[in-house]
Amino acid sequence: MRETHVGDGSLAARVDRWLDAWHGRRGFEGVVLVARGDELTFVGGRGFANPVTGATNDASTRFDLGSIAKAYLAVTVLRLVERGVLDLEHPIATHIDELASTAAGGSTLRQLLAHTSGLIDNAHIPDYFARARSGRFDRAALIEAVREAPLLFEPGTGFAYSNFGYGLLAIAAERATGSSYPVLLTEEVLEPAQLVDTLWNDVQLDLPQRAVGHVRAFDGTVSRQAPVDAVADLGSGDVLATASDLWRFVRAATGGALLSQSTVREMLRNHTPVRSDAGAGADTAQSSLSRYGLGWEIQSATGPDGKMRETQGHGGLSYGFVTMMERDPARDTFFAVLSNVRPSDDVLNNIPPPDIRRMQSDLRRMLWGEDVPLPGRCLARILLARYADVGLDGALAAIEPLRTDESFEFDPNAFMLAAYELSEGAANNDAIRLTEYALRAEPESWLLHEALGDFLAEAGRYVDALESHRSAATMQPDRQYLRDRIRDLSVERD
Repeated sequence: MRETHVGDGSLAARVDRWLDAWHGRRGFEGVVLVARGDELTFVGGRGFANPVTGATNDASTRFDLGSIAKAYLAVTVLRLVERGVLDLEHPIATHIDELASTAAGGSTLRQLLAHTSGLIDNAHIPDYFARARSGRFDRAALIEAVREAPLLFEPGTGFAYSNFGYGLLAIAAERATGSSYPVLLTEEVLEPAQLVDTLWNDVQLDLPQRAVGHVRAFDGTVSRQAPVDAVADLGSGDVLATASDLWRFVRAATGGALLSQSTVREMLRNHTPVRSDAGAGADTAQSSLSRYGLGWEIQSATGPDGKMRETQGHGGLSYGFVTMMERDPARDTFFAVLSNVRPSDDVLNNIPPPDIRRMQSDLRRMLWGEDVPLPGRCLARILLARYADVGLDGALAAIEPLRTDESFEFDPNAFMLAAYELSEGAANNDAIRLTEYALRAEPESWLLHEALGDFLAEAGRYVDALESHRSAATMQPDRQYLRDRIRDLSVERD
């Protein structure tokens, strides 16, 4: 019989036991760090940093932080603001002449930092990822892409996450100072905070302690992910760091070592406007997905006392990496999860994979002193492994007796990922049936409703797809992807 809960013991022992379960039962590979105040409570790794060399993940492993890098860009910009080199209220065209007389050029630096500029994101460029992987998306390409695109809404009236906005901020800092962004990052953040295990993510550097990114198909197959030139993610996803250095950065950035306390307060307050009538594509609701400071996500969680607690942090999805960090300012706690194996699918549309979101919740609860359930073996993966031999009906019949076995776990979101695998493999009707099966167990999962809508639309069932997406939108009214899909499906239906 498997252990079902973390149980008693010191926090470090409980996290270590929990991490063993995530590695052994769900295949987690990476590093987890937990800290209270100035005390590093736990840092430990599982799996390989580089399977080819045999290097394992540990406290010395440097990870691609993905979008957590936005917090580093924000601190760099805000230090320049404090010295009068930049001004948050100046339009970006003040520093990037090519954007003069364009819609994007009027967005202020503050709006770009807060994702309230209305600027497009890389997902709006059809060939962005192909160009990024081949090194053909540089600073000039970024500026040109923004020049040609209309805004999603009037600046300051909505929220739309934009990596491109952070790229423009990095270019503005470069032109205002005459130094490259990698140099500015080093001089403004890394050296003052003594972050010796952090650097701009130059993929050409041969670093023995660099984690290699991988993608895992839902059937468990793992393949290496080729690195991408960090210029393509300038300012938005270009930092390499150890978990301990990430913690030290957060302590320095929020504790007054890099910024004045008034600037720290401005950086960490919510800048998302409260409006519901911004243009199409705008996220406006005050929720965990759209409350944003300047380079920091702001979330709320119900504490053990039943009261809502505000937390600050960021997540990241990069090429073979998935990352997450969170600080609780009231309790002065911090944790981070850095993994060099991410799901191979791109179906989550910038929503962190379910396992990482669950790990985030578990760590938060353990820091609150709560016991948490350990993960079981994933039934959805077992189903997918059987599917090729016996089809969907046979695979469902095979897992049904296991649903009462505590060694296994029925995770509806994992079934959603399995359904996407079926859909991508030209078995869309089975994907619909599997998602409906999971929804019967978890009818309040907005991710499942969204996925079902995608599969129904693929089948040409636009009325049913619209109903599913609207169901998801009632649970996540600020989700830009859902707003776009509902608009598009309304046209298809008519």
